Amino acid sequence: MSKIALMFPGQGAQTVGLGKDLYDKYLKAKEVIDLAGDELKNIIFNGTEEILKLTEYAQPAIFTVSMAAFEVFKESYGLSDDEFVSAGHSLGEYSALCAAGFFSFKNGLAMVTARGKFIQKVSAKTPGTMAAIIGMKKSDVKDLCRRASDVGVCEAVNFNSPGQIVIAGTVSAVNKAIEFAAAAGAAKTVILNVSGPFHSSIMSPASDDMSKELEKYSFNT
Repeated sequence: MSKIALMFPGQGAQTVGLGKDLYDKYLKAKEVIDLAGDELKNIIFNGTEEILKLTEYAQPAIFTVSMAAFEVFKESYGLSDDEFVSAGHSLGEYSALCAAGFFSFKNGLAMVTARGKFIQKVSAKTPGTMAAIIGMKKSDVKDLCRRASDVGVCEAVNFNSPGQIVIAGTVSAVNKAIEFAAAAGAAKTVILNVSGPFHSSIMSPASDDMSKELEKYSFNT
């Protein structure tokens, strides 16, 4: 039997007002977003882009609205649990696991909130950024990251598709890599709307903290 595939987004998808249309129209969405609490709801609906960009808010915000959208979609199409599969990119993995019933929304929100704080802490200590390099081969992107690493950490971290690779690292090193990419004929380079060098080696302390955090929870099949 064919199944519907649901793909959940990662950080960078946030924007002020995210999910407000669902909240106003669907009871299921309202129930989920209200569970996240008034503080987060106010940041999502009425905050500023700069505040919502901060990892400690962006991650629980995207997770919450993703799950609200999922509940609306599931109810609207009458989907049973064996009629869909779910996947996610980065933060979206938590949304996909929650949709699959691996853990509850309440526990998922607690995990994601902790994750965001751990990552924000590392990002504050070592500011960094990410950029998408479009139209270059993997080997060439890795090479320009290596060349840019003389001014800081710069690594190829997300291989989204052939010809679309995301790099991460310190601001100076990523900017230098972007210059190299432009000179090498990249079709396009895009600085991502994130507040840190996610998925890079800089994030190792956050990974260690998250491993300890996850020990607090039990998980379903």
